[in-house]
Amino acid sequence: MINHAQTISTWAQKIPGYFPVGSELADTKARAEIWANFDDFTALSKANETAANRLVTAAKSGDPGAMTAGLTNLAGSCKACHLSYKD
Repeated sequence: MINHAQTISTWAQKIPGYFPVGSELADTKARAEIWANFDDFTALSKANETAANRLVTAAKSGDPGAMTAGLTNLAGSCKACHLSYKD
């Protein structure tokens, strides 16, 4: 679980860089709202990174309740971005 959460955290740091100005013209499943609301998109990416890092901490603690809460929070952060910005 720790390795997967760390991978998500690293990915979340990079996500905004994959959507530079002009990339909205490419054939993509990304919605145009990414570029129209880039600050929000970036904030959601940061929230995903934070949630992944919290899951790492929870997993290291070995506390099942903390791990469950961390995984739920991480899933919610993924869903929030996908609902708004991915077709």
